[in-house]
Amino acid sequence: MGRLLAGIGIVLLVLGATALGLYAWYGHWGAICLALAALFLGKTALGLVELLVLPLAAPSLYFARRGSKIASIAFFALATLVTRVAYAGYCSFLFVYLVRLPGPPLLAGMALSAVVAGAPFHWAAQHATEEQGPNMDLTAALVGSLASGVLLAAGLAQPACLAPIALLFAISGVVRVAWWVTTGLPRAWIEAGYHDREGAGQASSKHALALSISSDSFQPIHQIVGEPLDESTYTLKALLQEHFGMDLPVGPGSAKRDDPLIITDQRDYVALEYAIANFLLQEMQLESRFEGQQLHRPNGRAVDELVYATKPVGERDWNQTRRFFFDITAGFDGSSRSLDAQ
Repeated sequence: MGRLLAGIGIVLLVLGATALGLYAWYGHWGAICLALAALFLGKTALGLVELLVLPLAAPSLYFARRGSKIASIAFFALATLVTRVAYAGYCSFLFVYLVRLPGPPLLAGMALSAVVAGAPFHWAAQHATEEQGPNMDLTAALVGSLASGVLLAAGLAQPACLAPIALLFAISGVVRVAWWVTTGLPRAWIEAGYHDREGAGQASSKHALALSISSDSFQPIHQIVGEPLDESTYTLKALLQEHFGMDLPVGPGSAKRDDPLIITDQRDYVALEYAIANFLLQEMQLESRFEGQQLHRPNGRAVDELVYATKPVGERDWNQTRRFFFDITAGFDGSSRSLDAQ
């Protein structure tokens, strides 16, 4: 799949370069300047759009941290709508301007419009993190521009042939809002609601505990800390409650394969397990990249496995894998019973 996408990208670049040459041949220097500006300055335009919608995005986070879900979702949806309308307008303008010029074949023009429209979104995707949620804007820009070109070649009028760009950015917006409702908002609420109460004198012990519970080859924590420690009381649950707050809905467990951490929350258990995993990775002073999630059903329980590629800060290669296991039976089975009742 990767090779196929790379091949498509190369074809688009070749066709786009051909279009630039043909525009130069026919004297369309305005199109060349626009295309080059979009390629190299498009990310600035995206940043400007995000800056302009900040007054809408900031309240969504504010209300999420205070438990006002409806207000948070409303502001997030409005910010997403304004952003995707701006993105769709940007791509549509590039498409219409570049393909309507006489001279170059339509195929070359639509390829160039796809390349220059997708360039800033490609840059944004390269710098995005898992915590920022899914991002379909690059797909919307590339596929939308190409699909619009196909419709234009089929004889549709320009307003109608822009429908794929609008539709795909609308889908991207819906995906973003759905992610905020199911993951982003609960995670923001959890991270804000459980305050950091970490004492400076306990930092080394807590860091060592994070290392010990996440390692497949478990070492007793007192061997890592180098000093006696009451392991019967200084458990993972105690570590998490000191960081997030005493009302954190977790039970016993070390987040290891044979001893998953029990999460007792029945509503936001997914966001909670991600927040815990991210906290432990930070305690281990590791850079992380989310790799996957898998649900196991041992003996009728629901155990969620989160897998992260990790590396020491500053290293180049992702040479380690960390796995965290959470018993989410309380929330998972409760959700299943609710769906069955409906």
